[in-house]
Amino acid sequence: MLFCPRALRRALRCGNSRSLLVDLFFIVLFILACSVVASHLHADPQKRIVESKNRVEEEIVAESDALRVVNKDAEAVRKPAEATFNRPTRRRIEPRKTSIKKEIDGISYPLLNSAGNFIPIRRIVHLDLKGGALRVELFNETFRVLKLLGATGILLEWEDMFPFSGRLASAVNGNAYTRDQVDQILEGARANGLKVIPLVQTFGHLEWILKLKQFAHLREAAAYPQARFSSPWNLLREMVDEVMSVHLKFGMEFFHMGADEVFQIGYCNSTIEAMRRHGSKERAMLWHMARVAEHIKTNAVKPVCMHRQFHSFFVRIDE
Repeated sequence: MLFCPRALRRALRCGNSRSLLVDLFFIVLFILACSVVASHLHADPQKRIVESKNRVEEEIVAESDALRVVNKDAEAVRKPAEATFNRPTRRRIEPRKTSIKKEIDGISYPLLNSAGNFIPIRRIVHLDLKGGALRVELFNETFRVLKLLGATGILLEWEDMFPFSGRLASAVNGNAYTRDQVDQILEGARANGLKVIPLVQTFGHLEWILKLKQFAHLREAAAYPQARFSSPWNLLREMVDEVMSVHLKFGMEFFHMGADEVFQIGYCNSTIEAMRRHGSKERAMLWHMARVAEHIKTNAVKPVCMHRQFHSFFVRIDE
């Protein structure tokens, strides 16, 4: 050490044995640090990226496992609480499942096609004979075509083409059918598999008879051929009975009593009295329609009517 310059000895502090050992320790430590840094700098960059990515993934997996454990513990606490909260206080009565089979004319109801659309089982064609009635010989061909088109029945509105008798005979059209021709028409419908429903207007659309001078006194309002509630009751029963007596010979399930588009109500004293007695215009109208229906049912026939008067009523129909 005597040959080292004084400056080097001072830098290494090698003046004594104790100082030399300490300096050697720090020198070795410095060399090891430099070697680690050099090896890291010369390592493959791709390898360093993979190692860093693996460390990140390991940390994510560890956090996910910890979160799963926490959720599992929370679920274990929640389920008993829900079971206690949702426990019924009384026994629930389940509705009985009943299957009621409905049929109309032997066909299951409702009837749906392959697309789920409703198919009406009764397909009725309305033939209104006032004004331009068919000749008798054309009915059979008309019925045949309607049957081919899928019709199941005919709603036949005779009006003044029916051969009424008695005091109604004066209201019959000059070209009205005879009784034999009516029978021929109804037989043709039956032969083609069509059920006939007769329609007699009993409330509204009584123009065919009230337009005549001898029946004008039965109008609700003098200027309009609409019937009153009370005055034409006997006349209405005669019309229904005479038409029904002919149709019953060929089989009749329904009888249509019209009752649509009643425009004039509350003009004459008898109608006003009926409205006062029943409490309202709607109730008075229902009273009249109910008595017509009851009269039709005396022959074991089901009465039907138009719905137009009902959908605007402000009273319960079942009352």
